[in-house]
Amino acid sequence: MNLTSFSIHRPKIFISFVFTFLIVQQFTFAQSSEELSSQQIFEKTVKYYDSNGIWDKFSGKMHMTSLMNGNLTPQEISINNNTNVYRCVRNRKDGIYIKGVENGKSFFTINGKNYKAEEIPEKYQKYPYSLSEYYAQTYKEHHTFHFSIPLALKKAGALPLEGVGKKYLFGKQCNSITFTEYPNHFEHGYYGIQITLYVIPDEDYKIHAVHFDNGWGEAKEGLIVLFDGEINVEGIKVPASKLTFFAGSLKFFIADAFENVSE
Repeated sequence: MNLTSFSIHRPKIFISFVFTFLIVQQFTFAQSSEELSSQQIFEKTVKYYDSNGIWDKFSGKMHMTSLMNGNLTPQEISINNNTNVYRCVRNRKDGIYIKGVENGKSFFTINGKNYKAEEIPEKYQKYPYSLSEYYAQTYKEHHTFHFSIPLALKKAGALPLEGVGKKYLFGKQCNSITFTEYPNHFEHGYYGIQITLYVIPDEDYKIHAVHFDNGWGEAKEGLIVLFDGEINVEGIKVPASKLTFFAGSLKFFIADAFENVSE
């Protein structure tokens, strides 16, 4: 091509270049702003908390301290997904109390002595000892959620409903995904309810808060749990603390703090 020919065709070349650039830019923008589905967000959240995919074989323990109604309750909780064992130990001034579930069957210990559920004295079946079949099964689900709500949901085969919400919550812009219930939950337990995860897109879809729509509280809107901080327990990320409020009024209900004591 000579100089004269180039001069004649230069405007056409330039226009073609600009047109191509705009198409590429539009395509890039469309791709980058594409909305993720609820399932895609769920998968990213699971990946955030378990980057190496170890949950099915996970075994670990934490020290947990709860504050409710001015009372502090320390306990050690552990789960072993490989052997399907959950254990909760409360070391009180009047003794050491253990409840747990192994392969679906509950077990109990009072000061080193083993008990079946029907053998436990009535005194110890109530709070703060909470040694009963009901408490063993409900605490197993609840304390597994303390380790990881998204990983427990995934292992149980839970699938989020279609649709992704957006909400500014506790100072963060969040996406929300909702589950109708925790699959195969304990019949008389806490989690046959709608569960909504509020995740932060700008922070790799980590959980900011969770809503349990169980109808508790004055407004009957359930509980909202705010996550804060993180600890690493045997390769998974665990919230360092949780603050729980009644969703309708944001009145404080309970605070839980966690420390890694895994061997």
